[in-house]
Amino acid sequence: MTEGELERILISIDAALAVYEKHRGTLSAAEVSVKSMLIVVRAQIVARQKQENAQSRG
Repeated sequence: MTEGELERILISIDAALAVYEKHRGTLSAAEVSVKSMLIVVRAQIVARQKQENAQSRG
């Protein structure tokens, strides 16, 4: 994937996480699960970007 594609994915994940932040109150188990998965996927993408950037710098 290109850097631009990864950035678009991050923007979408951030938008989804923002929806969870707007809702005050208790989340259901399914909502917590989805939110957790989004957080993990976001972290993996960021780590991949950092790794690719480090490799490209040599």
